[in-house]
Amino acid sequence: MMRKNTLGETGPGDMTRVTVCPAAPDHAYTILVLYDPAALIPTTTRDHLLCFKAFTHFNVIYADVTSGSRLYFDLDIFDGIIIHYSCCIYRNGHLDPAYLDAVGRFAGPKILFVQDEYDLTANTIGMVRRLGVDVFYTTITEDCFERVYPRAEIGDRVEFVHTLTGYVPLNVPPPAALRPLAERPVTIGYRARKLHYRYGDLGQDKFRIGERMRAECLARGIDADIEWDEDKRIYGNAWPAFIERCRVTLGSESASNVFDYDGSLRAALDAELARRPELSYPEARRLFLAEREGRHGRTSMISPRVFEAISLKTGLVMFEGTYSGVVRPDRHYIPLAKDFSNLDEVFARIDDLDGLGEMIERSYDEIILSGRFSHARLAEDVAARLRARMGPPRGVNLLGVIHLALPDLPPEDSPLERHRAMDASAKRLFRRVALDPQDPSGRRQPLTTVPVLPWEQAALRESELCQMALPVLVDAAALAGEVHIFGTGAGARLLCRHIRQATGASPAGFIDTDLTGELMGLPVRRPDAIGGEVRRDATVILSNRYILENARILAARGCSSIVNGQPLAQDLARRSAMAEPDGTPRSPEPGEE
Repeated sequence: MMRKNTLGETGPGDMTRVTVCPAAPDHAYTILVLYDPAALIPTTTRDHLLCFKAFTHFNVIYADVTSGSRLYFDLDIFDGIIIHYSCCIYRNGHLDPAYLDAVGRFAGPKILFVQDEYDLTANTIGMVRRLGVDVFYTTITEDCFERVYPRAEIGDRVEFVHTLTGYVPLNVPPPAALRPLAERPVTIGYRARKLHYRYGDLGQDKFRIGERMRAECLARGIDADIEWDEDKRIYGNAWPAFIERCRVTLGSESASNVFDYDGSLRAALDAELARRPELSYPEARRLFLAEREGRHGRTSMISPRVFEAISLKTGLVMFEGTYSGVVRPDRHYIPLAKDFSNLDEVFARIDDLDGLGEMIERSYDEIILSGRFSHARLAEDVAARLRARMGPPRGVNLLGVIHLALPDLPPEDSPLERHRAMDASAKRLFRRVALDPQDPSGRRQPLTTVPVLPWEQAALRESELCQMALPVLVDAAALAGEVHIFGTGAGARLLCRHIRQATGASPAGFIDTDLTGELMGLPVRRPDAIGGEVRRDATVILSNRYILENARILAARGCSSIVNGQPLAQDLARRSAMAEPDGTPRSPEPGEE
């Protein structure tokens, strides 16, 4: 029997809620996300990639697994693996073979995201089997699962979950920051590409709508900014700034209803185009695509650009379609007939600012504010499926110190050159770095990469994550013997309070590199007290983000029992926020003033 589910298509009540979960809290689990750093140019990809760190309590680590990367570490230190769609598993040679083999051997749960599923579909099926995927987040709708991914070919272990290609942006500006419709200088703005014929009718729609609407705007004297050449494309923060200047933008359904399972369709089309460069799309469709178009059902879907436009309160004029059931004609967008027979009506509705404004506000309320299509909801669904499949935590936490530096990017270059520069920077900056010889645990753990990108930043930032392994504090009630907390900040105070509640006893004190004296009725000592007032075999719980430095300080003084308490401190902070429900500060405990 085919296992299936739907995410993001019809509403929050339709998502399966997985209730079976291990007893350990989420912060005790470490999840590895495999990704391609060269794919981080679009903000939609970055948002999708980062939501697992932003909206789950797991300890999430990212690793570049593209060809040329080296696998330095044993994947068995992780509790689960997410294979991001940026890995493009269907492309031969794109992923490093060492990672492919290691993921295939990994015994924990493996979750896969895939996009562009109409390209080299047979390769995707083979990779799902080779990697031993447990949960497959696919953009294919439930009614097409069996036609696209026959169970006899893909195997019985895979659970299919329908997902969208993108969700509401993480960085939604406040409505007050957006300019009113009447003050937007561009009436219709749009960017597209001329896509290869192999993508069929949906691929051609993206160009057709822009070509015709630009001609109409020129003929009617309407301000428009509609382009499809590569050197006119817009990237980074310049994209939302462009959309926010437009009264409406154009749209059509994404994906393709033509599947090229083995690449033979593209090869045949390329050969014919080389022989006949003047070949028109209608003729190419008759010769190569007619029998393939829609054979596997309608697999069209909504584009992330729709969510971006709604979040910026920009109106939508789109070809009629289903759009994954997210938006509806006349309620959320102005429908444009594919034969352009209703152009006069469409332009009249664009000029009706009151009617357009009502549609935009309704779309904003029902799509953005409802939370039905948020990255948080996606991350929660992924977390639930991981919990249902993970056993006890492996007790390993990967820790790090983040170093950020802006790359040298020429800010005044053309968008295309800036795109190429950022692409090169992604490959250069998100790189694997050397082993850390000073790991206080005595084990040579790898250094890997993680995309720590503030969502509001336009430029890529360098992030080198130093990793090391330490036991994670999961259950404070299990603490025994002499216990000290390293640090005196908010995290240390939360841990102290939690230990008192869980054990009925207080820690022996605090250790801090700068302060001495008393906190919460307990002594605060310097690290040089280890071996004297603080026993070397005492358990020392690290409470803040300076894990690497503090662990080295303790290890250098002979401390033999170092525990990472930062994940627990973060979890406690999320739950309490150190405030009362009405927002007033919590009353300090004795000695905490």
